[in-house]
Amino acid sequence: MRDHSEPVRTGEIDLGNRRYKVSRNITTEQFRASVAELGVLDPVLLLAERDGYIALFGCNRIETASASGHDSVPALVRRSIDPEEYCRQCLLKASRGEIGPVGRVRALRLLASIDGAEGARAGLLRRHLAVPMELMKRPERLLSLPDELADFLDCRDVGYRTIRDLLDLPDGAVARISRWVAGTAMGVNIFKKVVELATEILRRDGTLDSVDEEAALTVDDRKAAAERLMEEISRRRYPRYTELHGRAETIRRKMAALGFDVDFPRYFEGDRFRVSITVNRGTPPDEVRRAMGSLPPDMVRELQELL
Repeated sequence: MRDHSEPVRTGEIDLGNRRYKVSRNITTEQFRASVAELGVLDPVLLLAERDGYIALFGCNRIETASASGHDSVPALVRRSIDPEEYCRQCLLKASRGEIGPVGRVRALRLLASIDGAEGARAGLLRRHLAVPMELMKRPERLLSLPDELADFLDCRDVGYRTIRDLLDLPDGAVARISRWVAGTAMGVNIFKKVVELATEILRRDGTLDSVDEEAALTVDDRKAAAERLMEEISRRRYPRYTELHGRAETIRRKMAALGFDVDFPRYFEGDRFRVSITVNRGTPPDEVRRAMGSLPPDMVRELQELL
């Protein structure tokens, strides 16, 4: 094994092969600027193959260097994977917070394949990565997720419970959720709710075909698209709630046009709501009295019946 680095042309490295990549697919602006100006300062770790090289560690550095116009990177070249070195590198990345949940499972799976699942190194890495055993019983399911979905789980550090529920869904549902993730700027909280609601819809209907995603996925604002998609899924999961919420919102808008602000509980919780008017410093008391007297009782009654 050689401990000194050597320059390796980026064109000789198979950047499309991410077999060994465990770190999140994230680079900061500061990191990109540093690589553009100075190149890669910390040597990457490569595995030599017959037709070139595969990155063991340093995928983000190599890709950033290549995108910045650097034609080579300093590298430590290995002819085979040393389990001790591999474990040490994974522990280092874990200590820096660079490995997400999918990367952790991949790291444990790879170490087990080269060093055995019951060895001391595998046990050490397993303790530090803290991956639930239920996920390690079916790593292929997690590691075969679509790239967009796997990247989302890693970059957003999605919790293991949500990942478990996701993996319990049929392949068609997982593919559809992956398309939703790719087409919107979905946050973690919305993603968790999407998985939960999708599970409930599938349990009830056996399919997600009732979810009309097209309107949401064609919105230019990706964050707004995620919110609209969430509304659509909620509507399909809770049709009765959606109907009642629509009625309440219609009444609220009508009352707002008459000068009344309505604070109505979104989920119909509790037994009260608030109706108010805005009074300026110069508003005559008689005008305030007239405004309060014009409160439409039929609309108030409708809102009361919705609680």
